[in-house]
Amino acid sequence: MAGPSVLKCSRCNHPLSYFPIYQNGNNELICGRCPQPRGANCVRVTCYEVLAFKQEFPCRFAPEGCKENIGPEIAPQHERNCPFRKINKCPTALFTQCSWEGKAVDFTLHCFDDHKEHFARNNSLELSLFESGEYYKIVPCGKEIFIVRIRFDALQNVLFSTAVFCGHEANSGKFTCEVIVEDEAKTLELTLPLVRNFDSVHDTKLELHSLELTAPHIVVKIEIADKSQEKKKSLPSEQVLAYLRCPICKCLMRTPMLFYLGGPTLCRDCNQCLQYFNGRMINVQNFGLHNLIKLGANRCKFYGCDFVANEGDIVDHENNCLFKERIDAWALRIRTLFGRAVGPERVIANRLLDF
Repeated sequence: MAGPSVLKCSRCNHPLSYFPIYQNGNNELICGRCPQPRGANCVRVTCYEVLAFKQEFPCRFAPEGCKENIGPEIAPQHERNCPFRKINKCPTALFTQCSWEGKAVDFTLHCFDDHKEHFARNNSLELSLFESGEYYKIVPCGKEIFIVRIRFDALQNVLFSTAVFCGHEANSGKFTCEVIVEDEAKTLELTLPLVRNFDSVHDTKLELHSLELTAPHIVVKIEIADKSQEKKKSLPSEQVLAYLRCPICKCLMRTPMLFYLGGPTLCRDCNQCLQYFNGRMINVQNFGLHNLIKLGANRCKFYGCDFVANEGDIVDHENNCLFKERIDAWALRIRTLFGRAVGPERVIANRLLDF
């Protein structure tokens, strides 16, 4: 039997590793990738298939850079998912009209270079409760790209969600995707199956009737996790968090935390606000609470955001947090209403949204 490297399909010139294999009247061998030949002299070459089953063949995308040698039993799946296969249409074209073509291995970099504006900031999406709409968000996880479509029906108060996994189909089981919507009292979580296209049959329904939604918008959180990675660092218990919340604005406190005349420790923003009004702040830091914060993970202080990081990284995140921008917008409204700068406008805004 000839070596696998010289066993090529007479039509497509790819390795004869894709069954069934046929021989036509001209004694040409034709692989299963090509249309089945017709005619009385066309026969399936089962003896070849039996002998070739244990052979390994170069991938059909070897000229593009793939170095894998594969057997016929996995050739179809490998070729559908080979990192060096050509993508003829960008998976984002449905909502970006992108005309990009290239190797699958380059798709992730393409998304970061050309579609960054469609990434879900903080893995969240804010929707108006008064408007039906369809939204697409790109969510990276490790080296993989996921595209999540969320359709909101304002009349029925229902979300329809679909998550498309753009990587190797065999790896889809390594990830989980959840859509989360919550109010002050209740959290709704929906686990989405990872699919290959946006066919409407893949939509998963989430009814929001049980939530007490008082704001004109909702925040939909998209959480994609790699099962192979360690679990997220656990958050401090609510009992511990209670000691770390500012008694005025109820935000998680950040350093420096200063004593206020009369006893309580206040967050940096509230200290500034009270100093603005009556100057009763004491310029002494509460190092006990400071050290306690270092012991665990820190959650973003802005309402609606569940980002978690260590003390150093959380401050950088909060300076650019999507929810901070929303609170700053409310603060600007408060400042405009008063016609002048008001010390606690950001505190007031965050507290209003907290309710």
